[in-house]
Amino acid sequence: MVTVESRLKQMQVFNLEHEVCCKTKCGCTQEVVTVVKKHPRTGIEGTARVTRRHHDVKTILAREKDIQVSESFLELPAVKNAINARSLRVTSRTASRAPKTKPEPKPSKKSEKGKGE
Repeated sequence: MVTVESRLKQMQVFNLEHEVCCKTKCGCTQEVVTVVKKHPRTGIEGTARVTRRHHDVKTILAREKDIQVSESFLELPAVKNAINARSLRVTSRTASRAPKTKPEPKPSKKSEKGKGE
């Protein structure tokens, strides 16, 4: 997780792109819409149901501090531009937890002595 703070006196809105922010878990909302389509073979118009995804939005208030966001939030082009323009500041980062691995067992001293003799 990353903590950011707004440095502007106005609200900032960032559209969270599906490709960047939904790598592990999709946060987009799905909406089923009825549209009118022509049948490809017959040319007759009919209704069809289409599922559309709406991107999520992150709103940061004016001079808001201690905003917890994920690491993927910093990969968005609009966020990179805001950081470079100094309107958004990264205040702290918490290290992501590495998967725990079992240490390899060390060879015993008895087996090493027996080999040389």
